[in-house]
Amino acid sequence: MSNDDSDPTYTQYSTKDLESLLKQKSDQKESEKIAIELTKRYKAKYENIQVPPSDTRASSVSSVAPQGESKNDNNLKLSRQIIQDALNNDTSGCLDFTGYDLQSLNLANMDLRGLNLYKANLKEANLNNARFGGSELFSTKSNTDLKNVDLTRAQMIGANLENVSLREAKLREANLKQANLSSADLRGADLSKADLSEASLWGAKLHASRPGFFDEGSKAANLEGAALCKANLRGWAKLSGINLRSANIQGADFQGADLKEACLDEANLSGANLNNVNLENASLQGANLQNADLGLANLKGAKLQRANLKGAKLNGATYNTATEWPQGFIALAAGAVLKN
Repeated sequence: MSNDDSDPTYTQYSTKDLESLLKQKSDQKESEKIAIELTKRYKAKYENIQVPPSDTRASSVSSVAPQGESKNDNNLKLSRQIIQDALNNDTSGCLDFTGYDLQSLNLANMDLRGLNLYKANLKEANLNNARFGGSELFSTKSNTDLKNVDLTRAQMIGANLENVSLREAKLREANLKQANLSSADLRGADLSKADLSEASLWGAKLHASRPGFFDEGSKAANLEGAALCKANLRGWAKLSGINLRSANIQGADFQGADLKEACLDEANLSGANLNNVNLENASLQGANLQNADLGLANLKGAKLQRANLKGAKLNGATYNTATEWPQGFIALAAGAVLKN
């Protein structure tokens, strides 16, 4: 039976009822008939849809919903199979799942590029090894929009989020171990207590931004209490003003990153690579910097009271009279250079 051979028995049902029936049916033939009808509806719903500007996305579902369904139908609980069917039949390269409830759904290993998940609820969803972005040449799939999405405690181990927008996203306690967040936009995101161990954040945007002609502005990402052990934040990662208070950043690579005015109070930075990092006016009070590499770092105006600098490398690091060192610490003896 082809996708055009819908069974008239099921055409009278609403999409929500069909989704419920699909979960209940054990007969393979009947399930196939329901799936065909659902596929046809989703194809009609999503074909040739363009993602609207951010200020109009909240109302976009009502304009594309199948006849007879209200805007509130986007709150229904979708299944993995329904999403896969929609992806398989999509020709637009951009499916609109604005505001949908995907809580606790198992979407592990799925290619979800091209989905608009603006304000969707993915709380506690399993997204391990799922693909949301990438940089392959000639790909017809656009990167997923995860702006304002709720990913609280979501499992995202190894997920590909390269170049994806996660602005203002709720990622509290999310598991992002070994995830690829290269060049991702995480401005304003709540990553408090998230696990980013061994994750790649090369070129990621986590800094605060002012409102402008093409940017509504946002505060810096919140990484308070997050785990970034052995994470890669080197290169052009923008981390100015970021909150990393009490974060576990042991062995992380920040080489060349901008941490100007960042809060790193009580953070564990033991063994971290902070070579050539801009820490101007940053606060590292009570931070553990044991065996950290701070060579060539800019420490002008930095607050390092009560910091543990045992074994830290400070060769060529610059500081000024505004820099506050731990009591009794002699910066010049450690290789740092005074430059006002």
